[in-house]
Formats: sequence, C-alpha cells, structure tokens
Amino acid sequence: MKTKHLDDAQIVELFFERNEDAVSESEAKYGSYLRSIAYNILGNSSDAEECVSDTLADVWRKIPPARPESLKAFFVSVLRRRAVDSYRRSHRLRDIPSQLTASLDELEFLAEDKSDVHETFDTLELSRVINVFISSLPERRRYIFISRFYMARPIDEIARRLSLSRSSVNKELAHIRRDLREKLESEGYSV
Repeated sequence: MKTKHLDDAQIVELFFERNEDAVSESEAKYGSYLRSIAYNILGNSSDAEECVSDTLADVWRKIPPARPESLKAFFVSVLRRRAVDSYRRSHRLRDIPSQLTASLDELEFLAEDKSDVHETFDTLELSRVINVFISSLPERRRYIFISRFYMARPIDEIARRLSLSRSSVNKELAHIRRDLREKLESEGYSV
C-alpha cells in the first residue's frame, strides 16, 4: 500500500508554523530521492545519509523566510550545494574529476565567471530559460539531461538505463549542450 504524503504546500505551512512534522514529512516524501542524488555525488552511503540529514536541518533554517514554489527543487538545490561542499572538503584537487564535477564541467560554458558555476545557476532568469529549454527537449534527451546534470548520474548508468551505448549518450549530451548554448545565446546570454 502506497503511503499518502502531504502536498508540498502543506509541508511548507508546517515549516512556517515551526512544526517539526515538516522535517519528518519532508524526509518521508523526498528522503530516498535526496539520498540517491547525494550518493551519486559523494559515492558513499554514510556520507549521503549525513548530507540528507544536514539538508533537512538547513531547510528547517531557511523556511521561513523562504517560501519555495517547488519544495522538491528547493531541497535538491540545498542538497547539491551541501554535497558538493562535502565532496570538495574530502577530496584533494588532484582527485577530481568525480562524476559530479565532470557533469558540471560539461556545462561550464554557462558561467559568465567560470569560477562559480553554482552562482550562475541561481539566477532566476537563467533558471527560467533553462527550464523552458528542458521542457522543449524530446523525452529521451530530457531524461539524459536531468540524469546527467541534475542527478549527477554517470554516463555508463544513463546508457544502461536507456539501453544505449556510452558513445550514443555522449553524442546526445553534445547535441544537448550545443542546443542549450544556442538557446542561451538567442536569449541574450554570452556563452
């Protein structure tokens, strides 16, 4: 029997009421999803679990005053930052690239200041343009984009899940990056 979860608006209201059920409801609804993203970034179950716990605590501190339109996206944004910071602290520069940094490096052209890809992603307008772009992609390309750049999945795993070769996924990613670059340039972004 599938467990019925509160909708996101109800969970956000619990946060605003400072009701600790907000944390338990969030964990029940999004915990496994967040753990899978954290594991893809960190490659370690206990580190992923700690990252999710820290993310829940961070969101508790951020809501209020923040009132996210998408609670899931808000959690993922907080989690990714925390996981990337954790990864950077635990790995020396020469140990890179990881699956995460490799996937972010593929989108480096998005950053005006190449030193901070994450700040560029945080601008609302850029997010809107990217969301419109993602929505316009055919289903398979959308899955590849989200798997690689949002979930930080390794290319081999994406290929396996889609029954494609690694080179086919790499070609798709190259097309997606090219199309995204063209979309951003058409919207006035210098890339």
